[in-house]
Amino acid sequence: MQLKKKEELIKEKQKKERKSKKEDAIASYEAWKEKKAESLKAKAKERQNMVRKEQRECEEKEEKRQSAKQVFENWKREHDQLMKDKNRKQKLTESKQKLQKQEKEEERQRDSKSAFSDW
Repeated sequence: MQLKKKEELIKEKQKKERKSKKEDAIASYEAWKEKKAESLKAKAKERQNMVRKEQRECEEKEEKRQSAKQVFENWKREHDQLMKDKNRKQKLTESKQKLQKQEKEEERQRDSKSAFSDW
């Protein structure tokens, strides 16, 4: 009888040990699962931050490009205007010189005619 009780006690003890090991395994698994979830969240947040950073860098690069384009367009507009003004002044100067040359030629011809008629 005592033998049966001892066997029952041993079986009960083994059963408790198995149950305890199973509970420990479940608790370990749950702890691992939580750590894994935290790790995945951290990695996702890191990826999201990287994407934001890359997007911000892209936007800054685009802003710089647009700014440079605007500066170039302003410079080109001013340069074109300066060239137009320069060409206009040059044509005006050339036409004045041509007119003066023509007037001198006409005056020289008049002087020649009057000198000839006086002779």
